Amino acid sequence: MRFAPVAVPRPHELVVEAPIRNQLALFHLETRRLHLLNGLAAAIWSQLHEADTIGDVATGIGARFDVDPRSIRRGVEQTIEQLRADGLLRLDDHFAPACARRSGFTRPARPVAAPDSGS
Repeated sequence: MRFAPVAVPRPHELVVEAPIRNQLALFHLETRRLHLLNGLAAAIWSQLHEADTIGDVATGIGARFDVDPRSIRRGVEQTIEQLRADGLLRLDDHFAPACARRSGFTRPARPVAAPDSGS
């Protein structure tokens, strides 16, 4: 099964990971925040290292948990968006889930330095 290609964002280079029982701990070295991912979110995280598209992530998760990738695509997109919002994925990616694009979601503009007033 193939989906329309939407590039998958990659894990932030300042995030380190460690398995803890049935979860995955992610620690962002810059923000110093610890995040615990449940089994499904951890599986999605691991797919982000390997997949090229969001469809590939859904297909990989579907195969791993023996479910139809079409039925979990939205959940995969929502998990990825939450990982992005938490700063765990690189901000230079172009991922915007279909549900967010329909609602008018846009990436925040990068701050622009104020011109020097010369005072």
